[in-house]
Amino acid sequence: MPELQCDLSDNGQAESTYHYLNGSLFPIKGLPYDINEKYRIIEKLGFGGFSTVWLAIGIHKENLGRWFAIKILKSNKSNQDDENKLKNDLRKLEEKSHSIVPCLDTFRIKSCYDTDNQHFCLVMKVSGPSLRAYVVTEKPPIDKRRLLAINSTKLLMEMHQNGIVLDDLSSSNFLLRICSLRGFSETQLREKIGEFDDKLQLDLIDIVGHTTFKAFTTAYAAPEVLEGASSTIESNVWGLGCLICEIMTLGWVPFEEQHYVARNQDAYFGMDDEGKLKHLLQIYGDGGDYLDAEQASSLAKFLQKIFVMDPPLRPTTKMILECLKDPKFLASES
Repeated sequence: MPELQCDLSDNGQAESTYHYLNGSLFPIKGLPYDINEKYRIIEKLGFGGFSTVWLAIGIHKENLGRWFAIKILKSNKSNQDDENKLKNDLRKLEEKSHSIVPCLDTFRIKSCYDTDNQHFCLVMKVSGPSLRAYVVTEKPPIDKRRLLAINSTKLLMEMHQNGIVLDDLSSSNFLLRICSLRGFSETQLREKIGEFDDKLQLDLIDIVGHTTFKAFTTAYAAPEVLEGASSTIESNVWGLGCLICEIMTLGWVPFEEQHYVARNQDAYFGMDDEGKLKHLLQIYGDGGDYLDAEQASSLAKFLQKIFVMDPPLRPTTKMILECLKDPKFLASES
């Protein structure tokens, strides 16, 4: 079962203490913690580049005993109009797909450091752990990883078919779907929140940006997005390639090393085809316990077709899905 608790960290495994010290993140001072007179925070579910996410139970007569995930965003000076636009945008998108985790409520809390700033909070349905947390902690076998890659591709296809392009495509925003938690005690919830059916279905969060500037996760961003272009279907395909690599290698993201993503991409595009293939193979070494040599080579050749500079030359999600479903892809040496 994935761990619920997520401690502070300065090594990328949790949110940095710096963001609490400078007032960006809201400090939850001891658990349980009551917030907005309607919710009681029980544990931390996770974190992202712009927020922390907490497990909470309803304590108001309108929501008593129901479970929620509360996302507390970094402090800002955004106004009521920004908040209303965000809620309207979320509502419209949620109507297009049942795979988008619904926002059930919103509220604001004052910053502990600057009274002019506030933290915008979104109350959402509780879903399972992020795709990244699941593959890193659970280390699923190759058949489950292939299924997760297929489901990720199908979910992105669904978004594109509904006219939705993801600005922040990352494994932190793909969540494993879990059963309904209505009526569960805290003990029961801890047991059920780590249970998934064999289909390993996924949901999406952060479809709409919560900040006034364009936010994306650098490690998954296509070269044109890093240079300031808007996200497109083709840039999402690049991000999907990064996501599939992360799933198959249990955590490795192709251009993330030392956080110099743009520089690593430039170095990659300066190589010939053989050099690019070697580079992709070196990202995850010999595969360790998660890929044999044949599987590692197959994955590298697959990714090489996705990571091309010219967006129109990248494969479509349909082509990627067909490849993932091919039994010859990632076939074992044995």
